[in-house]
Amino acid sequence: MKSHSLVLLAGLAISTNAWAVGATTGYVTPSEMTITFTELRLIKSDNKQLTLLSGTFPHTFKKSDSGFASVSLSSIIAPAGRFVGVQVCYNTERTVKLSGDKYHGTNGATCSNGNNLQTTGTGSAVAAAAVSVGSGTGNTLSGFTVGNGTNNCSASYFARPVCVTSDSSSCESGDSVVLTGTTVPNLNLLLDMYNSVGVDCSDGSLDSHIAVYPYPTIGNPGAAFHFKYAGATDTANMTLLFSSDRKLLYSAAWGTSTSSTAKFCSGNGFVTATSAPAGAYLNAYGPTAVQSYDSGSSLVQFAAGNCGSGSTCTSNGINQVNGFPASVAGTVTVGCVADSAATPANLGFGYTAGAGVSGTVSWNVQRITDPSNIFGVCASGTCVAAGDTYYP
Repeated sequence: MKSHSLVLLAGLAISTNAWAVGATTGYVTPSEMTITFTELRLIKSDNKQLTLLSGTFPHTFKKSDSGFASVSLSSIIAPAGRFVGVQVCYNTERTVKLSGDKYHGTNGATCSNGNNLQTTGTGSAVAAAAVSVGSGTGNTLSGFTVGNGTNNCSASYFARPVCVTSDSSSCESGDSVVLTGTTVPNLNLLLDMYNSVGVDCSDGSLDSHIAVYPYPTIGNPGAAFHFKYAGATDTANMTLLFSSDRKLLYSAAWGTSTSSTAKFCSGNGFVTATSAPAGAYLNAYGPTAVQSYDSGSSLVQFAAGNCGSGSTCTSNGINQVNGFPASVAGTVTVGCVADSAATPANLGFGYTAGAGVSGTVSWNVQRITDPSNIFGVCASGTCVAAGDTYYP
C-alpha cells in the first residue's frame, strides 16, 4: 500500500468508477505509477466547492516507498466557511513502470506465473509487447488510463463538519471549530498499488481495468489492508482503506479467480443509491459509498458495485470480511451474500441489488499499512506477510 496518507472521514464519493474487465491473465505490482493531480478542493456544507489548488501536479507513487507520506499545505490559510469534505481531481491517464516486478497469473505466450516483468515497450502501456520477462530498469510507459473521460475526482467526507470562523457561535452543534488564520493541515493521499496492474500474457500488454484510485484526507494518517486469495495460478485481491477514526473510506475486490472459488464478488463499494440510512451520506451527483465496518462483530461489508463496466451502477452482492482486523500472520473469512442478506439488508440503502454467491473461504492478510497502529495489529506501521515476493 503506497502512500500519501489519509484521515478524519466517514464516507467517500468518487465521480466515476471504472470496472471494465479487459483480457487480464494475471497481475503485477508496479515499481512506479505516476498520477497527475489537477485540483484540490474543499466541499462546503451546501455541496459547493472551494478550490485551494489548481494546476498540474504529477506525483510518482513507488513500490519502494515505506508506508505513508504527506503533502504539506502549510502555505495555505484555511478559508472561512463550513466544510464537509475534501476532493482531489486527477488525469485518468497515468504512466507505469515495471522493473523486475513479479507476475502472478496464468501462463501465456509472453510470460508465465512467477516471472519478473519489465516494461520494455516504447509505445502505449496497453499495446502488445509493452512488457517482457526481465529484471532491469523498465521504461516509463504512458497510455495507462484508469477511469472514464480525461479527469476523475475522489472525495472524502469528514466525520464532523469543519467550521472555520473567528466566531464559534456561527457554527452548528457538533462541528469541529477551526479559527480563521489557521493553516491547512497536511493533505494525505493513499493508493493501494498491490496487484493494481493487469497483465495479458498472450500479447505482453498491460490492462488498466482495475479501479484503484488515490483517496484524499486532511490530517493524520489512517490505515490500509490488502487481502489476497491465491490458487495455483489464479488470484483475487481486496483492498480496504480507513480513516484515522477507523471509518471505512474505500473498498474494492478484483481478480482472475472465479467467484465460486474465491467466494467474492468483483466491484468496489459504490452504487447508484436512491435512499440512505439516517446519518449516512447520499451522493446526489454520482455513485454512493455503500460500505460499513462494525468493530463489535469484527465484520466489514461493502457492495460490489459495477459502476463504469456498463450502463448501470448496481451491485453484484455484498462482500463480507469476517474476523477483521487480523494480522499478516492470520486470515480473514470472505464471502459475498445477496444484498438483502447483509446486516442490515442493503446496509440500509436503497439501490438495485445483486444475488451474491454461496459459501465462504479464507483469504490471507497480505499487507497492512497503519502508521499509528489504530487497529492494534501492526505495531511497526507496515507489515508484510512472510514470503511475499510480489510486493517487497
